[in-house]
Amino acid sequence: MSAPGKRARNRVYWLAHETNHTAMQLYDKVGEKSGFVVYRKMF
Repeated sequence: MSAPGKRARNRVYWLAHETNHTAMQLYDKVGEKSGFVVYRKMF
Protein backbone atom coordinates (compact mmCIF):
# COMPACT_ATOMS: atom_id res chain seq x y z
CA MET A 1 0.00 0.00 0.00
CA SER A 2 1.30 3.45 -0.92
CA ALA A 3 1.71 6.27 1.54
CA PRO A 4 -0.93 9.02 1.34
CA GLY A 5 -0.14 11.45 -1.47
CA LYS A 6 2.30 8.99 -3.03
CA ARG A 7 -0.15 6.99 -5.16
CA ALA A 8 0.77 6.22 -8.74
CA ARG A 9 -0.66 8.63 -11.30
CA ASN A 10 -1.35 6.31 -14.18
CA ARG A 11 -4.35 7.80 -15.98
CA VAL A 12 -4.84 9.63 -19.21
CA TYR A 13 -7.85 11.79 -20.05
CA TRP A 14 -9.14 12.79 -23.48
CA LEU A 15 -11.49 15.51 -24.59
CA ALA A 16 -13.34 15.40 -27.87
CA HIS A 17 -15.99 17.60 -29.39
CA GLU A 18 -19.36 15.86 -29.59
CA THR A 19 -19.18 16.01 -33.40
CA ASN A 20 -15.74 14.36 -33.57
CA HIS A 21 -17.02 10.85 -34.10
CA THR A 22 -13.69 9.51 -35.36
CA ALA A 23 -11.92 10.46 -32.13
CA MET A 24 -14.79 9.17 -29.99
CA GLN A 25 -14.71 5.79 -31.73
CA LEU A 26 -11.00 5.50 -30.96
CA TYR A 27 -11.44 6.58 -27.34
CA ASP A 28 -14.29 4.07 -26.91
CA LYS A 29 -11.84 1.32 -27.93
CA VAL A 30 -8.98 2.30 -25.61
CA GLY A 31 -10.78 3.88 -22.65
CA GLU A 32 -14.07 4.12 -20.86
CA LYS A 33 -16.54 6.97 -20.55
CA SER A 34 -16.48 8.63 -17.16
CA GLY A 35 -20.14 9.57 -17.17
CA PHE A 36 -19.35 13.25 -16.67
CA VAL A 37 -20.72 15.98 -18.91
CA VAL A 38 -18.99 19.37 -18.94
CA TYR A 39 -20.91 22.64 -19.00
CA ARG A 40 -19.47 26.12 -19.22
CA LYS A 41 -20.62 29.70 -19.40
CA MET A 42 -18.50 32.34 -21.07
CA PHE A 43 -18.34 35.80 -19.48
